[in-house]
Amino acid sequence: MEPEPRYKIFKAKPIVTFCIFGVMSVLLLLTAPFWALNGEYGTVLFIAFPFSIGLLMEFHFLLFSQKL
Repeated sequence: MEPEPRYKIFKAKPIVTFCIFGVMSVLLLLTAPFWALNGEYGTVLFIAFPFSIGLLMEFHFLLFSQKL
């Protein structure tokens, strides 16, 4: 049987972009209730923004990982 491939995450650039996504998530948690109370588009942003951050983080992981 073939061993499973291992993935390595580079340590230099990804940490900076991961921190940027983390700051975006924290800002979302702080501002999302106000967006949701602020009219029609607030609810859409409240629902869509976390999904977009999650997708960006997944692309970030795929971009900076490689098979060993």
